[in-house]
Amino acid sequence: MSAWLDYRLSDFLMFSPRVYGRLLELYNAAVWPLHVFAVLLGLALLVLAVREAGNAARMMAAILAAAWMWVAVAFLHQRYASINWAAEYVAIAFIAEALWLLRVAWRAPSVPTCWKGGVVVKRIGLAMMLLAVVYPLTAMAKGRPWLQAEFFGLMPDPTLIATLGALLVWRGTFRLWGAIVPVLCCVASGATSWTLDEPLAWLAPVMAMIASVALIVDRLTLTPRR
Repeated sequence: MSAWLDYRLSDFLMFSPRVYGRLLELYNAAVWPLHVFAVLLGLALLVLAVREAGNAARMMAAILAAAWMWVAVAFLHQRYASINWAAEYVAIAFIAEALWLLRVAWRAPSVPTCWKGGVVVKRIGLAMMLLAVVYPLTAMAKGRPWLQAEFFGLMPDPTLIATLGALLVWRGTFRLWGAIVPVLCCVASGATSWTLDEPLAWLAPVMAMIASVALIVDRLTLTPRR
């Protein structure tokens, strides 16, 4: 038993920062110019989040479902799994979340946004969604070249953060179930980034913590609204 205590998290990492960075470069090169479309989708989420139209939640959930499914298949399964066997299991979790989001989109009339109530929580959500859109800029803070930037809808972290933001924008107790996968994936991503000695390894876990606290507090103070 004592032998296991001698292991560090980095001992279980199966790739180096250089290998991961090269993976990002090859992936970005392969999917270009989808990055432009991904940024537009992220901005569309923000616009929909401040609208009071009845179909706003439906469209947001559909966009997020497509993003989760793309990341699951195109990045986690087809690319990341080649250097990290655990990515296959993460891909399954991403597909499950995508299916849940599709269900939310189907039942959008009963999933209103909360512009008239829970204003503070919604503002936190909007800030997270904005962070997801500008997430590619974090490449510089991480010491990565622009070719290794991460985009919403194409990479896990900004997609996770955007989804947590959307959950804060919506209303209803169902959001707690939808937050399970994003929160756990944010923690796992933070742990991986920490072993890679990335400067912003704390970002995803902190976003998960903020979203969790906001959702719980909002749930405890939730009252029926028309």
